[in-house]
Amino acid sequence: LGMLLPLFGGLSDRALTRWIVALLLAPIALFLLTYATSEAAFWGALSQVSTGLKEELGYGGRTALEMRTSEAAAEVFFANVLSVIPRPMSYLLSGRYPQVLGLFLIGLVLSRRLPGIVARPLQPSPRWIAAFTVGLLCSLTYAWTKAATGTYYSLTPIGAVQAVVLHVGAPLLARGIGWAFVTVWHRASETAVARHLATLGRMALTNYLFQTTAAVALFFGYGLGRMGAWPYVLIPVVALGILLAQGLLSHVWLRTHAQGPIETVWKRLAYAGRR
Repeated sequence: LGMLLPLFGGLSDRALTRWIVALLLAPIALFLLTYATSEAAFWGALSQVSTGLKEELGYGGRTALEMRTSEAAAEVFFANVLSVIPRPMSYLLSGRYPQVLGLFLIGLVLSRRLPGIVARPLQPSPRWIAAFTVGLLCSLTYAWTKAATGTYYSLTPIGAVQAVVLHVGAPLLARGIGWAFVTVWHRASETAVARHLATLGRMALTNYLFQTTAAVALFFGYGLGRMGAWPYVLIPVVALGILLAQGLLSHVWLRTHAQGPIETVWKRLAYAGRR
């Protein structure tokens, strides 16, 4: 989806706004289409492929949790493969594609205004506060429906409520959180917390992959196998520990390097064809 962004680069802010509105409303239209054609075999085709392959590989009686916590690397690998196969369809059903592209376009519009946003502190205008409040209420409603039903997606009336509050609430809440970050930055750009976040951001891709590697080592079967073993309340503590470790390692690395190691490789590959 990110590769599509150059196609929108020449559009005006007004045209981009129309695209954003259409893309962010598209998931709700997709839900209605799926609801009306729920018996069509097309929607379950990839799930059937995954189920059939699972049986052929001899994992028919194994749950995803059992496979991912297995000490056999091959079993963990196939657990991931089996979950990846139906994922493109699940992204389509949940409206992920248009929603993500719509959010990217919001970022494109904001990037044009970035110098002004960074240069002056933002005031807590009623529009920003309303966006955050509505987004938070919608997100809490989504979390409640997900807890009550045990699923994030269902072709039922409550599933329709989930689709609406998710796709309306997520962009609004993100906007409110973005405003909060910019406000905090203006008020505390020289504090230790701000510097720590900036250090993490300069190595964003490296740290993203580091988090994946750390989580695999902690939770998968050929690591410590703690998936399902640690209570959920412990997960934020683990996440904070990983972030603190990343901040320290990033600080040490950036003392002698301009970028993170993966960012350096990415940049060389991205610009290789232009030399």
